Amino acid sequence: MNTRRKGFSFIGFLKTIAVIIAVLVISVIITSIPPSGRNYAQGFSGDASKSGIADEKGLFTAQEKAALDAEIQAEAEYLQMNIVVYLGGIQRSEYATEIFADDEYDEYFGEDTDGVFYYMDLSGKSTYEGAYDYISTSGRAWIMYQERIGQIYSLLDNYLPTSSEVANASFDYSQFKDNIYNGIGEFIGLLGKYSDGSYESSYYHDQSSGKYIYRISGKLYITKSKPPAIKLMILLLGELIGLIVGLIVYFSVKSTYKFKSKTNPSVYIARNETAFERTSDIHLRTNVTKHRIETDSGGGRSGGGGGGGHSHSGGHGGGGHHR
Repeated sequence: MNTRRKGFSFIGFLKTIAVIIAVLVISVIITSIPPSGRNYAQGFSGDASKSGIADEKGLFTAQEKAALDAEIQAEAEYLQMNIVVYLGGIQRSEYATEIFADDEYDEYFGEDTDGVFYYMDLSGKSTYEGAYDYISTSGRAWIMYQERIGQIYSLLDNYLPTSSEVANASFDYSQFKDNIYNGIGEFIGLLGKYSDGSYESSYYHDQSSGKYIYRISGKLYITKSKPPAIKLMILLLGELIGLIVGLIVYFSVKSTYKFKSKTNPSVYIARNETAFERTSDIHLRTNVTKHRIETDSGGGRSGGGGGGGHSHSGGHGGGGHHR
């Protein structure tokens, strides 16, 4: 009896090990297979001269702007990434600012290219919460800087004036021009400092466009296919549920399973009252019925384009900050 119990448990153990190995193998396969859908990633636009300052506020002289443009373009060329710093002079709501930043980036460089659009609110007419700056990220910049945006804002606060300071100065931004100039230089330096990608997450999702961004074997994907991390999570969750159900069934059966000695079935048979007859079943013909299954060969079309007010369908990350 003990031998049979040990044998039964050992077989169950081997099956468990086999399942674990199978899950690990499938996990490796899932995380290494590229998505089947379209990859929207476009990379760097290739023209660093498109990067620079967009001065809607009219804060800087032509000479000052040219110096900042040169600095930004040099960093854009080094990082192989599009960079724009936009000095907003018109009051916009938080939502409008975010839409504006994403759409302006796409207008400048195209959808799903690699780059950053930093909207700096210099309107001087913001809500009581203060000026609202916004950093929009696209392509490689999205996955590279998303977890660093809070740190970038925190460091830029050492340079940029708060809304109360601007109000006390009668909304005269010229008094803070040097600080803003240096703040832009700090921003450009931080893009280089944080370009190592050490804070990359497994994936990001832009709900407005429905696009995911992630890497597989070092290659960047921007796609509407779910990333391997989600597929793996679904697989592991299914395996966990299956394991729990299996354990419940196992222990339920085990609690009622008794190892008893064999009983001779002849004790239940009255030999003088038992008769056996032989019967046979002969098939005269066999009928097989086939039904054709109709399939729809036409392909459905899924609508493209981002929602939520965007005029473009490029995927974007980013984050905002009040000053």
